[in-house]
Amino acid sequence: MQKRKIIGLVCTGLLAIVGLRVAISFTQFHAVEKNFAKVQAGQPRSSVIDRLGKPNYHEGKCGDDFSPPPNCAQEFAYSHPFAPLDPEYFVVWFSPDGRVILTQHRESPDSSFVVASGN
Repeated sequence: MQKRKIIGLVCTGLLAIVGLRVAISFTQFHAVEKNFAKVQAGQPRSSVIDRLGKPNYHEGKCGDDFSPPPNCAQEFAYSHPFAPLDPEYFVVWFSPDGRVILTQHRESPDSSFVVASGN
């Protein structure tokens, strides 16, 4: 009987942790959705982090997944919490001097379909 209680408590604790993590992920993604349009060309990297937070999908060298613009030195990609099952991404590309070149809201990392683009 004692063993069942311990297992029940452990399972309840794990479910609570998973639920909390999912809630935090959705809260962060909602903030990205809400503030993404405010990111404009020419803004420094630090202002993007202040506005959107740290990327949860990719932060680093421009890759082939999102077809970066010319002169791209770094990209930030923010994904839906259930990506790739729900493939929604917000991408920001930076120039070598750390300024925003372009932003795009995409439904898939390797598609050319753009939901909304800016700058």
